[in-house]
Amino acid sequence: PTLIAEDTDKWRQPRIIGYTQFSLGPSVLFGYDLGVHPDYRRKGLGAALHAERCRIGARFGATMVTGVTQPANVAMRRLFDRCGMVEGEWIREHYTDVEPHVDGIPYMGGAPTFEWAAKEPPWTG
Repeated sequence: PTLIAEDTDKWRQPRIIGYTQFSLGPSVLFGYDLGVHPDYRRKGLGAALHAERCRIGARFGATMVTGVTQPANVAMRRLFDRCGMVEGEWIREHYTDVEPHVDGIPYMGGAPTFEWAAKEPPWTG
């Protein structure tokens, strides 16, 4: 599924300000992508989207969560660290959709990540 966050300012047309994509397998939530519009960064929206995908995963029986990010994505790395996910061994040239190819840093979370998600408040803007 893809979760979408929209700006709900009544004076403008609604617009997408954030999203996250993920899938669920037996006991595992696979986080694929998470993005926040530059105007809305550093306001907690990324954490709220990640927490919501973890809460959905927990409702469907997920006990583990995985994600991969680029070394330069400091915000995502900090979020993964903050929610109790553990960094794995870097994957050489994981991101092949960019030139030059970029390494990926895998992260894995378990019970602490789902506990963090359960406590994380929804985003209020």
